[in-house]
Amino acid sequence: YVNLHLPAGERYSEIAMAWDCETRTARLLPSNGQRDYTQRRANEIVGTADVVVVDGSRVVVSDVKTGRGAREEAARNSGQLRFLALCAARVFGATDIEIELYHMDQDPDRSYPDRHTLDPFDLFDIEDEIDAIYREVKGGAQVPRSGPHCYGKWCPIAATCPATMAMLARIDEEAASGLPMVPTIENDE
Repeated sequence: YVNLHLPAGERYSEIAMAWDCETRTARLLPSNGQRDYTQRRANEIVGTADVVVVDGSRVVVSDVKTGRGAREEAARNSGQLRFLALCAARVFGATDIEIELYHMDQDPDRSYPDRHTLDPFDLFDIEDEIDAIYREVKGGAQVPRSGPHCYGKWCPIAATCPATMAMLARIDEEAASGLPMVPTIENDE
C-alpha cells in the first residue's frame, strides 16, 4: 500500500457514505465489502472514499487515481471528492475538510498529491449544487447534455445517449453538406 503522507488520526479505508437529498444529511453505510450500496435508501446518493482520516476536527478525504485520466482533474474540481468531502464533514462534524487526489504512477517520481481545503462556505455550496441537480432529476427536467465528459471519462451509455447521438448526427449533416464525397455530375463528359 502506498504511503499517502496523510496526517495521524483514525483512518478509514473504502468507506461508503450516503447523502440524503431530502433531509440534506449524511451517514455511513453499513457494508459487507467494497462498494456495497445495498443499504442505500430511496433519496440517497452514495459513494465510497478510498481513505478518510479523522484527527479531531480535521478531516482528510483522499482518492487514489491511477491509469488513464489520472492527471486530468484537479482535486478542487473533482465532483466525486467534493461530494465525499461533504458527506465526511457532516458524518464526522468537521467544518473544514481537506481533499486530496493522489496521482499514482509506476514511476514513483511521477506520483504526487493534489490537495485543496474546503471551508464551511464551500460545503454549503456543494450542498446547494447537489440539491439543484437532485431537484432537476426528480422533476423530470434532466436533459442529457453532450460535452467533454462524454469522451473524456468513461460513460456506460455513450453509445446510446440521445444527446451524443444528436451531436453526431449534426456533425454528420454538416460534414455531408460542406464536403460532398462525390462532385455533382453536370454533363455527359
